[in-house]
Amino acid sequence: MLNLYHVGDLLPLIPFVQQSLYQVQFPVLRGYERQDLFDAHGRRLPTTTRKDLGAKELRDALKGLLPSLDFREAALTYSGDPITVSWPIDHGRSTVTRTFHPPFTPVDREDDYRVAYEFFKAMAGQ
Repeated sequence: MLNLYHVGDLLPLIPFVQQSLYQVQFPVLRGYERQDLFDAHGRRLPTTTRKDLGAKELRDALKGLLPSLDFREAALTYSGDPITVSWPIDHGRSTVTRTFHPPFTPVDREDDYRVAYEFFKAMAGQ
């Protein structure tokens, strides 16, 4: 016998399904996002995890400011002036300079899914 479910009966499962799909289908993206930090202007900080240009220079700048902490702890702890770093590109023929503005915050896509679900659930009157 075929069981038919009312859509409203399935709504409580949506956050679990979204979270499970994200964890299973995108493990590399999930790993990157666990390391990602963003500055106050929404700019992603370069990281050695993604092999971004400028990651070493930013890491060294933070190490100079907070020598006893690793990169992530230092970035999450730092609340001083903006940090400006430069690095060479094009085999040293050009230089890129970026300024990152604290506070530096992590991203949590799984929590974003939960927040979005609660928002839309409230809008739907469920």
